[in-house]
Amino acid sequence: MITRAKKREFIEDIKRANWYEVPMTGFSECAKCGQCCLKNACACVPEDFDDLSVKGIEKILDSGKYMICAFYGNASMPNGIPIEALPVITAREVGCPDNGIYITMLHSKCAMLGPNGCKLSEDERPSQGLLLIPDGKGCKCYLDAPTDFWREHWDALDEVIKKRTGKTCQELFEEELRPLATSIKRAIQMAVLYGGSISYQEFMTAEAMKRLGVFYGLFGKKLGEVMDDFIDWVDVRPVK
Repeated sequence: MITRAKKREFIEDIKRANWYEVPMTGFSECAKCGQCCLKNACACVPEDFDDLSVKGIEKILDSGKYMICAFYGNASMPNGIPIEALPVITAREVGCPDNGIYITMLHSKCAMLGPNGCKLSEDERPSQGLLLIPDGKGCKCYLDAPTDFWREHWDALDEVIKKRTGKTCQELFEEELRPLATSIKRAIQMAVLYGGSISYQEFMTAEAMKRLGVFYGLFGKKLGEVMDDFIDWVDVRPVK
C-alpha cells in the first residue's frame, strides 16, 4: 500500500491519463517474470521521496536500496561528446559501488530483485516500477526515462556525486564513455565478422550509443556508419 500522499497522487494522475490500460501495482506478476529487473533497475521520480536536499539524498543512497545514475540527452559538449549526462535516482543495480554512484551506460540487473520478486515495499518501490504493464516478455511502462522530472534537483544530485567521487556526473560519464564504446565496438565487430553474439546489456547500450551519435562523435563518420549498420545485424544473447 502506498502511504506517501504525493507519491500516491502522482501514480493516480498517470493512471487517469492512461485510463484505457490497467497498470500493475502489485508484485505477484514480477515474481513470476522478473525480465525487466534482469535488464536494469527502474527509475524513481521526486515524488518517491520526502527529502531531496543534499543531506536527504545521501540518506537515500546510504539505505543501500537506491543509486544515482544518469540518463542522457543530446547536447553539444566539449571534447566531441554529443551527450549530456543528467543525474537521476533509480533502484540500485548489481555492480553499483558502495557510495551509490553508478554513472554508466552499461546497466545491470536490479539488486532489489529477490527470489519472490521485488524486495521493496510499494512505498519504497520506484514509481516507474509501479506503472508497468506485463505482457509475458517484459513490460510496457507509462513512465519511460523520467529525466525531466528531476530537473530542479540536478544541482543537488550533482553536488552529492562530486562530494562522493570528486567529479561531476558529466566528468564521470565522459571518463567511462570512450573505453566503454571501444569495448562494445570490438564485441560487435567480432560477433558480426566471426559469428557469435553479444549480451542484451551490450546490445541496448549500443542501441543507445547509436541513437545519441556516440560512434560518430568518438570514431568519426565512416566508422560511425559501419557501427550503426553492424548493430542491426548482431545477434543478442538472452538475459540471464
